[in-house]
Amino acid sequence: MKTRPSVIWRVLVVFGLAVLSAQPQPASAVTVVRKLSGVVSASGDVVFGLRGPAISPDGQSVVYVADAVTDGAEELWVAPITGAAPPLRLSGLLPAGARVEQFRIAPNSQRVVYTAAQDSTGVVELYSVPITGGAITKLNPPLVSNGDVERFEISPDGNWVVYLADQITDNRGELFSVPIAGGAAVKLNGALAVGGNIYEYLISPDSQRVLYRADQAANSRFELFSVPIAGGGFTRLNNVLPIGGAVISTLEITPDSSRVVFLATATISTVVELYSSSIISSTQVKLNTPLVAGREVSNARLSPDGSRVVYVADQAADDMFELYSVPVGGGAVVKLNGALVAGGDVWPNDFVISPDSSYVAYIADQQTDDQYELYRVPIAGGAVLKLNAPLAPGRDVDAYGTLITPDGMHVVFRADLDTDEVFDLYRVPLAGGANIRLNGTLTTGGYVDQFLPTPDSSRLVYAAFQNSVNVREVFSVPLAGGPVTPVSGPLVNGGSVISDFLLSPSGQQVVYVADGDVDEVYELYVGAEEAVRLYLPLIIR
Repeated sequence: MKTRPSVIWRVLVVFGLAVLSAQPQPASAVTVVRKLSGVVSASGDVVFGLRGPAISPDGQSVVYVADAVTDGAEELWVAPITGAAPPLRLSGLLPAGARVEQFRIAPNSQRVVYTAAQDSTGVVELYSVPITGGAITKLNPPLVSNGDVERFEISPDGNWVVYLADQITDNRGELFSVPIAGGAAVKLNGALAVGGNIYEYLISPDSQRVLYRADQAANSRFELFSVPIAGGGFTRLNNVLPIGGAVISTLEITPDSSRVVFLATATISTVVELYSSSIISSTQVKLNTPLVAGREVSNARLSPDGSRVVYVADQAADDMFELYSVPVGGGAVVKLNGALVAGGDVWPNDFVISPDSSYVAYIADQQTDDQYELYRVPIAGGAVLKLNAPLAPGRDVDAYGTLITPDGMHVVFRADLDTDEVFDLYRVPLAGGANIRLNGTLTTGGYVDQFLPTPDSSRLVYAAFQNSVNVREVFSVPLAGGPVTPVSGPLVNGGSVISDFLLSPSGQQVVYVADGDVDEVYELYVGAEEAVRLYLPLIIR
């Protein structure tokens, strides 16, 4: 008897499917969204903004504030970033109306330091707790009546907490340091003038010293001081100030902890200029060329390697702000931008330095007044290259958010390059080349409002009102361009991603706060692209 061809065909197909189903197929990435915050109290929420959430430096945990037990009692919690276990409360049980004011995770991811009115109603104090939970240690000694801990920072080595508190005298903020696991607190600043306070402080990258700005010697005469983090004699870093002069802000300390860069009215009381000094002795050097009355340095940044300072100033002509570069210890000043059209300026707050400290990307209306474009220039001066594609009249590169990817290969920026007043995301090689649009098509009135590259520079994660002007979502896209993947997952009707998102150190997880399940109930989520291997099912009909 002859076998019919159709039967033979079926046998071959079934055999082929069986072979295929036995072999794992290429992995495909899918987005998996998990809730991290567990069950919250009725009307409870996860807090977002200046009080968190935060991902631990090792990428294993998410620390956040929420009124998860008692409505109105905003306590400190931790959850594994994988969502593999329920949240654990780190702070003490707080009464309704009390809240964790501030928290920081230690650089080694071992402890969390926070402030809260935990032991006495209305008295904000400083606490340290293992990130895995356990015994809570109060770090400050007893405070003066009505005293509070105002703010704090953890040293880069994770061993010290430096905090500001009116610990000794009410309404007089002073600076203290204490070991992170507890111990004797030491006052760092010198005796303050009547009415004097500490206004700003920085810990050196090597964790050896604390720099602070204070009107220590005379009320309203703000100067810059340096002191060992464990306590000891302080050193004033600025030169004697003219009448009305002041240190305006402490900008940055070099990565090797040798010098500090700051702004001050140290020559003419009305002229803000740029200086650097050793952090252990007064060796003040003016970095900009002398400025006449009415001019100023408006912004400055230290290169990642600490060798140069890039700043914006109306140095050559009044109200014409240009971009300059100078060695951190002083030396020849180089103008970086090209010749400006009449009325042109370099945008003062949106220049970025490449991770290898070789280039500066900046935005300026350099060629056409009031049309801002993106340029790149070597940090020590040289040929200026325009990076954006030609713009139609009235179009601009957006003046906020421009970044260079961690590998230093690309610049990411917003511009209404394709459609007037629709600011899409683009990437362009730092060496120049094609502008590639990264985001999906924006709905009418939609816009992108946050974007970050992954640490390996392979993808860009961004938040946007892309599909609806009322719904903010998070997306991921290859930096080379390509399909856009939603990261934030489905949202309840009326829901939206409400916070800035956080990227894990690996770049694989995206943490955010949203009313994803219940409208106006804000919870903590993580979205991750996970590889899934597909198998063909064996189906015989």
